[in-house]
Amino acid sequence: MELCIHVLGSKSGQLSRQPPKGISLPNRHRSLSTYSFPSSVTVGIRYCSRYLHFIIRYHSRHHIFVTFTTLKTYPFQEQTGVLLSITLLFSVLSFYQSMKRTRGFVNFLEKMFPYRFLAAKMTRVPLLKEIINKMFFDQTNLTVLPKDTIIEIKLEKSIQPPDNIVLPSQVVEYFIRKTNYRFIMDFCLCRDAMRCKNHPIELGCLFLGEAARGITPKFGRQATIDEALAHVQRCRAAGLLHLIGRDKIDETWLGVGSEGKLLTICNCCSCCCLWKILSDLDPQIRSKVKRMPGVEVTVTEKCTGCGTCMENCFVHAIHVQDGHAIIGVDCRGCGRCADRCPKKAIHVTIDDKQFLKKTIDRIESSVEVS
Repeated sequence: MELCIHVLGSKSGQLSRQPPKGISLPNRHRSLSTYSFPSSVTVGIRYCSRYLHFIIRYHSRHHIFVTFTTLKTYPFQEQTGVLLSITLLFSVLSFYQSMKRTRGFVNFLEKMFPYRFLAAKMTRVPLLKEIINKMFFDQTNLTVLPKDTIIEIKLEKSIQPPDNIVLPSQVVEYFIRKTNYRFIMDFCLCRDAMRCKNHPIELGCLFLGEAARGITPKFGRQATIDEALAHVQRCRAAGLLHLIGRDKIDETWLGVGSEGKLLTICNCCSCCCLWKILSDLDPQIRSKVKRMPGVEVTVTEKCTGCGTCMENCFVHAIHVQDGHAIIGVDCRGCGRCADRCPKKAIHVTIDDKQFLKKTIDRIESSVEVS
């Protein structure tokens, strides 16, 4: 099978299974060039008066047609830069998909890990955004769960008595008990790649669902309900936060298919987490990682503007203005700022008594867990 990407002139950047209607290349072209690259990548380029048209082929299961804004106004140097960026991307992807899921494969990914911020910034280029989104973020739907110990539940006590308060971690426990298959990773790819000194590398992700059966046992082990619950409890005790939902990146690098049957529970630290790239991603892709329903983060008058919260915000959603911290719209409600604030000037609250149900419904809308 081959991946064929056709880039044609179009009024709006959009992704479709077929070339856009009414768009066709003239019979005559100013020039035709074909370049060969490593990893079975072939790039064909055709220039005409209105469009830049090229096709990239590499061995894969995917077939995608991409339409892009007309390139007539783009200088030749910019067209070439886009082309070379795409060629490099698919050279890596071709090599990546041909490798078996072994520890050597993990070492390859870890060597690429420091370049994740550059890859995220590439999503700001319209054409690259469509390709990267399709490959790594399509159908991604993740929710950040704040730590149980730092949230204040503002509910009607007559309905929700204090000894029966539901906590964010119960979302994780719900899915652990629901699924028939659980897989605990023996390592965290992010912390292993960054040689983390602050948190245990051996506390890896927990994967749930039918697709988790396809994960190689070289990466971890199957777990019982009690073992999975104990694992996430150790993660929380180590100061790690849960990121839960469907993650196309995990489906891709684990090679388990993209049918939506893999639930990721990532145990994230503030220093090494992959999703520190969030602020560098295109806003549309960035929006696929959401805060938990009902979570609000506020700064009180105790704030002295020390900036500790800024240093611990993994999405760069906080800034200090006139000696006071300001929470921006990109906040994902993880609560690290409240946990680290030396003056305890930041409060994380949940004022929606349906927050647990809404979070579970959001996750189940994109992942089939059985």
